[in-house]
Amino acid sequence: MADLPDPGPAAAVFLDAIDPEALERAALARPDLGTEPYSLTKAMRTQLVEWARGL
Repeated sequence: MADLPDPGPAAAVFLDAIDPEALERAALARPDLGTEPYSLTKAMRTQLVEWARGL
């Protein structure tokens, strides 16, 4: 079984390319944005996952 590559460097490149303003706008516009504590953080995480998957 081969060792899996370290995802850290690729993740760092991806995150460094994110425009914080675009991320905030996209997260705030999500229809699944809730009102409970940490909703914006959860929406931002979901948005980042979708962008990483090319959605």
